[in-house]
Amino acid sequence: MFMMLAEDNPFVFACCWLPAIIVIIVLILSLVGGIFVNSEQSRIEKEIKLKSEENAKEIEREAKPQAEKHQLEAKKQRELFEQASDEYFNSLEKLKSDPNNADLRQYTLALGRKYSELSRRLNTGTGSITVYDEVALLNDINAACANAKSTVASRETDNLNIEERLARLSELKGKNLISEEEYETRRQKILDEI
Repeated sequence: MFMMLAEDNPFVFACCWLPAIIVIIVLILSLVGGIFVNSEQSRIEKEIKLKSEENAKEIEREAKPQAEKHQLEAKKQRELFEQASDEYFNSLEKLKSDPNNADLRQYTLALGRKYSELSRRLNTGTGSITVYDEVALLNDINAACANAKSTVASRETDNLNIEERLARLSELKGKNLISEEEYETRRQKILDEI
């Protein structure tokens, strides 16, 4: 019946079906517009992603030579540190055998400062020597010299001890408390200890 009214009267047709047609058209347009908006957003997102990937590749290309340069520099620093370490500890060994050599002490101190500077540069990135480094170096040098002095002193003590023992042995022989044969045997044992 409603259809009949709509067919007979165009006004009723327009009033009944026109809003439905408009709603359908609006829905279609919003879908098409949404698809267009979504496709535009997707295109923009793709462009942004592509540009960021290109930027990342460019940064990587620029960073690679810098990283290689940094690795070479670090390797060079480690080699210099190892060389300075060897020189310093060898100089300490020399100082043990000649503790009274002032020039050798100064040279050892200079090598120690170089060793400390390179050690600081490797471990902290700065090459400045601290008071603690200076004290540690002086302690090393003093320990090397003191150890050498104590070795020399102990040798002198041993020599005095041997001399005292030989003198005591001669006294015993002079008082006829030991025989000539026993004197020679003990004397040889004492002399063999040298």
